[in-house]
Amino acid sequence: MDTVKNREKLRYVARLLLIGELISFAGWCFEKVGRFVVYGAVGDRGFLWLPLCPIYGISVVSIYLLLGTPLSFRGVLGKRICRTRLWRKSLARSKALRLSLYFVVVFFVATAIELVTGLSMKALGVTLWDYSERFLNIFGVVCLGYSVLWGALITLFMGVLWERIYAAICRIPIKITVYTAFAALGFICVDFFVRCFDAIDKL
Repeated sequence: MDTVKNREKLRYVARLLLIGELISFAGWCFEKVGRFVVYGAVGDRGFLWLPLCPIYGISVVSIYLLLGTPLSFRGVLGKRICRTRLWRKSLARSKALRLSLYFVVVFFVATAIELVTGLSMKALGVTLWDYSERFLNIFGVVCLGYSVLWGALITLFMGVLWERIYAAICRIPIKITVYTAFAALGFICVDFFVRCFDAIDKL
């Protein structure tokens, strides 16, 4: 029985890893295209040499584990919310209220991840983005406008696309998922640590 449970956990972890990696790649593409459209310039939009922006994958997968989707609330925090009196009285009956609550939590989680990531990069002497000129910014790393944008985009993504993407990943043979997800993770870790050592040498 334990062996079966361990296999199921491995499959679950591998699928989440693969989704996170795919979202990281999509985030890198989004950054490249967005920068070209807004500024007419093509530049490096990530810390890694690989074409990935892991902050996107980490944010989305973390929010799924915490909250689930806007309709399911199956994550760790989502299950606690579902047990509250407020959920039984109002939230369970109102889709608008559920979406609003989901957005608020995503807003704070995404902002926290962006803040930690931005400050960590600055400690290494790397500035990946700068909101110093933006309204209501903190250390130039997070600002109100972008936090609202990320909250809205992630809420929309989780409500519309997550379940479809997860279902598509589940149709991939599990061995391919496991090998691909963990091999990619290995490359990402090597890339990250090499870039960290390189950045430290330049301090």
